[in-house]
Amino acid sequence: MTEPINPETYRRMTPEERARLWSAAELLPQTGPMMLIDEVTAVTDEGASSRTVIKADCLLVRDGVFASEGLIEIMAQTVGLFAGARSRAAGLDVGPGLLLGTRRLTFHREGLRPGDVVDTEAVSVFSDESGLWQFSCRSRIGADPVAEAVLTLFSPPDDYFDQYRS
Repeated sequence: MTEPINPETYRRMTPEERARLWSAAELLPQTGPMMLIDEVTAVTDEGASSRTVIKADCLLVRDGVFASEGLIEIMAQTVGLFAGARSRAAGLDVGPGLLLGTRRLTFHREGLRPGDVVDTEAVSVFSDESGLWQFSCRSRIGADPVAEAVLTLFSPPDDYFDQYRS
């Protein structure tokens, strides 16, 4: 648990000010080579934005190419920034999220190269009380779109996985 932020103070902050409250590592459960986000660039009441620099030693780079399919994970982690910021602002720990599906997936580019800077935005289009969410996501390099998709994710309650532990 962390100290919650006064809701009125948080509401008045700009998306960029919210982005500076925590690092990506503080908002995501991913660690090590699965941490793909380098920078939180904005956090709104509906979503988040991120920046990723493709590195030559990235787990998803093969023969000098980051496969476009890896953008789905960058999109999902950008959604995780949104969820993590909501948890942190409320004084809660960051929990896991599950990517359930991808719809309307379009790649505008075949593979990325080390050094490419990918800006990704995720905006909520649906949520319900059970923890089910849908986000419209877009990734671009500069002004050029590289991918877009609608992701369906599940944010389980804290005790959700207890039923599967022996």
